[in-house]
Amino acid sequence: MVFSSSEQRDMVQIYYSLNRNSQRSCQQYLEQYPERPQPNYTYFGALDRNLSLYGSFTKPRNMYGTRVHLETEQAIINAVTQNPQGSTRQFSRELNMPSTRIHRVLRKNRYRPYKLHISQELRHGDTDRRLQFCNWLNEKLQDDEDFLNKIIWTEECNFSTNGLFNRNNEHFYSVENPKQNREVRRQGHNSFNVWVGLYRNRILGPIIYDGNLTAERYLDLILPNIFDVLENEPLDIIRDLWWQQDGAPPYNGRNVTQFLNHNFPNQWIGNQGVVRWPARSPDLSPLDYFLWGYLKNRLFKNTPNDINILRANLLTELRGIRARTIQRAVSGNLRRRIQKCIEVHGQLFEYLL
Repeated sequence: MVFSSSEQRDMVQIYYSLNRNSQRSCQQYLEQYPERPQPNYTYFGALDRNLSLYGSFTKPRNMYGTRVHLETEQAIINAVTQNPQGSTRQFSRELNMPSTRIHRVLRKNRYRPYKLHISQELRHGDTDRRLQFCNWLNEKLQDDEDFLNKIIWTEECNFSTNGLFNRNNEHFYSVENPKQNREVRRQGHNSFNVWVGLYRNRILGPIIYDGNLTAERYLDLILPNIFDVLENEPLDIIRDLWWQQDGAPPYNGRNVTQFLNHNFPNQWIGNQGVVRWPARSPDLSPLDYFLWGYLKNRLFKNTPNDINILRANLLTELRGIRARTIQRAVSGNLRRRIQKCIEVHGQLFEYLL
């Protein structure tokens, strides 16, 4: 029940005149103002406490104006500043105060739990090769704005019913995005493998296989299938195509190199290619920074235990990707990444995007 300020003032006057006796005050208020809504006798004591603590009949929504609460707020800010990766539960234990209060203070001061970005570890010499590759792509784009659409981007990925690594607890409290980065080594065993190519706004494949990829399997299973698809392309387009692959060991076989040198003379990217692919650079491959993450986020919202269901779901998700989405990832997004990589001289850059 809501009472007006004048009604609350009359209650307080009666309460003080009767030496803060709540029950007698309630009875006196009823006799003196029978036409008004009647409060519970505990309401008189609550009014008195609010006047003593906050200087008003009601508890203010924002209590940070008093000296005590300003000190509490500063203690919370200091704790977060010293340990920005701590949790509100941890701060609650250290400061001996409820986590809800810590949440309120952080929201009031515009602190947000920013996620740390997980990226591939770089080794000595990687930055120079990454910068060289991006400069080459940038020069090609200056001569031909459509050059990125003339590259067939390829890669394989492992899928498993184990799902995804959960990084929900990886955060960094700050008023502004600190753009923090954490390097990791990726390892893991998966139940089946998928090879996919991206070309313009199309997906080439997928080719699903069990077991590890070898140079022989790459030559016998994957490359012939892709060239069967490309046979429908006009000759002038095929003549300008570039083939991209990373530095995985199966791609470095002599037979693979000979095959690509014959079919893409002076126009393929890889360890043995005319243009060297920079090692440990998933942030420059549309399949890594777009396709695999997109698919796994979709597939592992509810991870199936049956590997056959996972395969079927994968095919369904691949068929559902729009051509415009692929085009944006291959062309538009990659352009920004090339420029950012050049700006940071080949260093990691995804957390700056």
